[in-house]
Amino acid sequence: MIDEMRGYWKSLVSNHTYTPNQFFDVVLPQATLTVARIVGYMIRQTIGWTDKHNQPRRRQLEFTQAELARALNLHRNSIQNNLKAACEANFIECLRGGSGYRKGTPAKPSIYRLKWSNASVYLTDPD
Repeated sequence: MIDEMRGYWKSLVSNHTYTPNQFFDVVLPQATLTVARIVGYMIRQTIGWTDKHNQPRRRQLEFTQAELARALNLHRNSIQNNLKAACEANFIECLRGGSGYRKGTPAKPSIYRLKWSNASVYLTDPD
């Protein structure tokens, strides 16, 4: 069993996503499943991909609600309410609101970023 685990941990070196403890300690116990899926998707798409210096390739995420719905296999109607809930819970923040497609005008993507505590003491309270 121990030898099997050693092989498993070696494979994680290039096949893992860094996930802050706050996702497990704060988001999962308090969020709805859809909010947790949105936050998890944002983790994967931002800090889940790092450069050669282990720095996130992206610090914020730009997407339309339709793109997010497709990526998470969710109904578009549930995206807006759950993005709002994630913002109200202090899990993410909206840097720029988007707009839907209108005749002659393409959809304007929203820009969101993860919102984690930068306190010197580890916090598990989203407020």
